[in-house]
Amino acid sequence: MKAKSKTIEFALAAATFLAASNSMAETTLERARATGSITIGISTEVPFSFIEAGQPAGADVVVFKHVASKLGIHEVRAVLSEFSSLIPGLQADRFDVIVAGMYVKPNRCTQVLFTTPMHAQGDAVVTLSGNSKGITSYKSIAADPTIKIGYIAGGTGVGANLTASGISPGQISTYQDNLAGVAALKAGRINAYASTSVIVQTLLNKLNDPTVERVRPFEQPLVDGKTVVGFGAFAVRKGDEDLRDALNVELKKYLGTPEHLNAVGPFNLSSDEIVPALAAETDRLCSE
Repeated sequence: MKAKSKTIEFALAAATFLAASNSMAETTLERARATGSITIGISTEVPFSFIEAGQPAGADVVVFKHVASKLGIHEVRAVLSEFSSLIPGLQADRFDVIVAGMYVKPNRCTQVLFTTPMHAQGDAVVTLSGNSKGITSYKSIAADPTIKIGYIAGGTGVGANLTASGISPGQISTYQDNLAGVAALKAGRINAYASTSVIVQTLLNKLNDPTVERVRPFEQPLVDGKTVVGFGAFAVRKGDEDLRDALNVELKKYLGTPEHLNAVGPFNLSSDEIVPALAAETDRLCSE
């Protein structure tokens, strides 16, 4: 009887171990497909990601929901985070995918896996109306050490462009989000605020504030003699190659289609931002 009991106990233990092993081996994609649910990390990066009426919204969120649905994942939950905390949050398993207009950059490629790029854009600068400092480019800021400029913390694309243009660290401040940056501008703590062109235009449209304006014309920064363009993509954890690959399959079917352009049009994205991204390669962007 004891032998039989021991055999049953062993069988139960083996079954428990096997179940645990299978659970441990389950990938993020497999879990998401099995549950029909996935969690994304977003930031207040209008128009790419933000919270509206308690729900995640934005151009990148709309695209993600579409491709996720094609993978059998119909529930998309969101965790709102400061932009600079998105990669640490992904690595800490707080969410499964970064959906926030994040640029594909070599330093980020060492920490996360990026999907195929979805949009491309340059930089833009906001000043108080009248642009009293006469800003026309990042170089014009570098030439006047009294000018102070801000950008979003963790925004390595804009930050790298400021530094590459010769702007000294003492002229640069970072802010937790774009609204905080504009507030600092209006309070006189900085003379200019920089972000990507689509984000700046969307922000100004939303604020409808006559006391601030977009610098036009604005000369795009040059790095190694080339105009700098940022390419935005989704990001997943290292080790989640199957999730990245599955997203890429659906993205390549969707990006640039009339359905896609209609979906992101309300967020101030057009073929001007989409078409250049279609020819971009993530591996090349990660190595530049």
